[in-house]
Amino acid sequence: MANVNFTCNIQGADVKVDGVAYGTIPALVTLPKGVHNLRVEYPFCVPYVAKAFFTDGQTYNVVLQLDATGRERFKSEALFAETIDRIRKTGETDDYVRRKLADGTAEYWKNSSVNIKDGKAETLELNPPGGNEPVAPKAPTVDQLMEKAKGL
Repeated sequence: MANVNFTCNIQGADVKVDGVAYGTIPALVTLPKGVHNLRVEYPFCVPYVAKAFFTDGQTYNVVLQLDATGRERFKSEALFAETIDRIRKTGETDDYVRRKLADGTAEYWKNSSVNIKDGKAETLELNPPGGNEPVAPKAPTVDQLMEKAKGL
């Protein structure tokens, strides 16, 4: 058997080996030695997927990167990490942090006056002084996210 220590640039990322969930990183996992399918996931990040050879006492470090939605919303990995840290400093669990990130997105859309139809944001019609013009929905700004994170 192999005792493998999983680390990641994002604490709380989910780790799965051969489709079996082993909790969140950091994690010490005991597996049969050899080649396995590894998947590490976190909201707003590109899942890390690899075939990996595990040996006893090994440390396997994963670096996750923001996906397109995460990059649009947070603008940088540094701001994303800072937002996670601010939530985590409240003493909450990794699961709470993930839910808060997801809820923050849902809360933004709920309060944005944007209609969601079939999972897609629709344009909306405004009545500005100059007449009607379609307006595309916008993600919250970095400043809005930072203000919201301060209150968490």
